[in-house]
Amino acid sequence: MEEQLSSEGARISSMSVSVAHEALTRDITPLIFKHFVDKYYNLILLPNCHPEYYWTFFHELERLLPDCRSLQYTVLANAASHLHSTIESSQMQELSLTYYLQALQALQGLLGSTPQLENNNGLLISIILLYTLGSTSQGTYSDIPGHMKAAVKIVTLRHFKSHAVMTQPFERLVLESVLFSMFMVSMGLWSDQFNSDNTFDLNFWLHAEQLLNRMNAFPDSSPGVGSPVIGVPVGLLKLLLLIRQLRYDPSVTSAHLLSDLKSEISTWKSSIICTPGPDCPEDDESEDLRSRITRDAASLFIITASILTEQMIAGELKTTIPLVHDSGSWELRRATSILRKYQDSETWSRFFTSNVPVYTIGFFVVDNEDIKLVRQDLQRRWDFTKFGHILLCRSDLEATWARRGCGG
Repeated sequence: MEEQLSSEGARISSMSVSVAHEALTRDITPLIFKHFVDKYYNLILLPNCHPEYYWTFFHELERLLPDCRSLQYTVLANAASHLHSTIESSQMQELSLTYYLQALQALQGLLGSTPQLENNNGLLISIILLYTLGSTSQGTYSDIPGHMKAAVKIVTLRHFKSHAVMTQPFERLVLESVLFSMFMVSMGLWSDQFNSDNTFDLNFWLHAEQLLNRMNAFPDSSPGVGSPVIGVPVGLLKLLLLIRQLRYDPSVTSAHLLSDLKSEISTWKSSIICTPGPDCPEDDESEDLRSRITRDAASLFIITASILTEQMIAGELKTTIPLVHDSGSWELRRATSILRKYQDSETWSRFFTSNVPVYTIGFFVVDNEDIKLVRQDLQRRWDFTKFGHILLCRSDLEATWARRGCGG
């Protein structure tokens, strides 16, 4: 009898925990949705993009949410994960994982019942938010390639194999989002092996880049405003990916290829960065903050590409990790001046496209003052966004600085 009572008590206790969990989840769901709307959604688009991007995507989310379970769960997974990072709540981390698994299950059902995948915006946005979660969370980074491939398949059917009518702001946001995800996951961390075979689709990239070059939803806007996710010329992302590949596999490099690379970088320098040297003029007073941030972010990409290429030409390829560079060079002087300029700028810290070049510049510096500058820049990015990928970059840099015996 005692054993029966004990067994029954355990069953009731287990049921009570389950019921309590369901009730808690039900009660907290509106708060998690509210966090997505009030805080998180604003962080996954560039802070200087045209407001039309914000509202176009938001209204589409709003329209689809009531009837699309996969979208409901992906929204909740993203918001709960971000809350976990914001308030350090283990409960939110568990909820995020639960929502994530529910989103995957709902997507499986949707995939099996949707005749034309390319026309289903609920499916597409769900997948976009799944790989976004991989970059912003602290737990699903390794899942990004699978979600990104699904998005590539849908976008290919949607734009490259059909003549569907395109609503520019929404479609540009989708294309930029997929390309940026492809860039981020293909770049990886400098300490990791480079393997873009499962992540980088050159044919898709070239098609998408051509399509983006033909799109200009806001022709009268200042630079960067017309780009909701990438913010800098798409060619700069492709350039850095090429350099990453060449550094990892020097056997594919040649003097001719390096010469072409140097020539391309020179073209970028002349179009975006003023003439190198101490006499370079200060910021154009007529240029607004959004335009300056866009130009300076692009400048960091070019500076990073320039230094990495110089190291390849010099034959410094004993490691894939970028080597220390001369702190007195015009490139590093320009880079550190840009970081100092935005020490108090939330807009700069939220400009997530520049995360990779800032992280990469950290490998070039060895002076304590410069290391402090990079470390503080990454810290502010974390403070303002709480994006998990920043922690990966920072950890990689700290390990490298420690091995080099610098950085305190």
